[in-house]
Amino acid sequence: MGAGISGFQKKKKKKKKKADLMRSQKRLNMEERQAIAEFLLKESKRGCVNNGSLKQATVLFNTSKSTVQRIWVQTKFCVRNASTVFRRYKEGAIRAHTNAIKPHLTENNKKAMIQFCLSMIVSSTLCSNPMFLDMYHYVHIDEKWFFLTEKWFFVTETSERYYLLPEEEEEEANPYRSCQTRPRYDEDGIELFSGKIGIFPFVFQGPAKRNSKNRVAGTLETKPILSVTKDVTRSCIIEKVLPAIRSKWLLAHANAPIFIQQDNVRPHLSVNDLEFNEAAKQDGFDIRLCFQPPNSPNMNVLDPGFFRAIQSLQYQRAPLTIDELIEAVEKSFDEMEVHRLNHVFLTLQSCMVEVMKDKGGNNYKIPHMNKERIE
Repeated sequence: MGAGISGFQKKKKKKKKKADLMRSQKRLNMEERQAIAEFLLKESKRGCVNNGSLKQATVLFNTSKSTVQRIWVQTKFCVRNASTVFRRYKEGAIRAHTNAIKPHLTENNKKAMIQFCLSMIVSSTLCSNPMFLDMYHYVHIDEKWFFLTEKWFFVTETSERYYLLPEEEEEEANPYRSCQTRPRYDEDGIELFSGKIGIFPFVFQGPAKRNSKNRVAGTLETKPILSVTKDVTRSCIIEKVLPAIRSKWLLAHANAPIFIQQDNVRPHLSVNDLEFNEAAKQDGFDIRLCFQPPNSPNMNVLDPGFFRAIQSLQYQRAPLTIDELIEAVEKSFDEMEVHRLNHVFLTLQSCMVEVMKDKGGNNYKIPHMNKERIE
């Protein structure tokens, strides 16, 4: 009887020790799991991990042996599949295809797309040789997240690479503030206005919460505004965008209405916003808000090409801090070649043509054009 109680106590003590050990082991996040996988890959040869490496990983990363073993099995599976796909690609059995993820459009969305595209055509040319408006009085605005590294930028990309069999069709899937208008030239092709209104970061100055090797707690530092609300949007447009338009707009064209085109996200202002409309009438200007159709990123010049061009220039500077990032983005904006900005407007018009061909849909590829010849 005494021996039985002793065995029971030992078993209970062993369970308690195991439970305490499990509680002391932290829950792994994705970065830690990735680190374990990379460690085991370095400690392996031909798909077999070296003796003692699994136990070493449990100590280094303060986790259980079963967790390490499970991560190793998953790692081997991923590596084996990646090797198979690459081998099939080299053999020509499959081919690479980048699939743009596009929003699903309802019938009402398609009707709005058609109406929007038709509104951009000179009405007197509709029945003969349709021609687009020059779009000189449209200012396109949109928000864009710029990240410190290219790795994190691709979190927001809307395309994925797939591998297709030769007979498979290339099917299109259905799922910072910048202000830009079209550049202007005189009859001799001399630039009159670059079309660049400005690019404005959503940031604020706040005290650092804790000490670091770069500054002490309480030092003012630049921080991003993570939640862009309607009040933040209104403040940016009234205090930054409108003054920039007035200071850069050609006075000879200041009497005509200027339309600020925005998409339909909730933080954007209504066309009847009282504070905006009051500020927009100052200094003799007539500045109005308008919306592009719902779920239509290609109907704004910033998404199809402008943001990507700035992003590629920004990556070349490799910023390390928020202040360096702001400087890099603003320099990239300034260095953007004006003729490329005009090309983006030509791309926008070609997208409108494709939308009308697709009866308001978005199942099309942005066509390649000889824009130098068209200009």
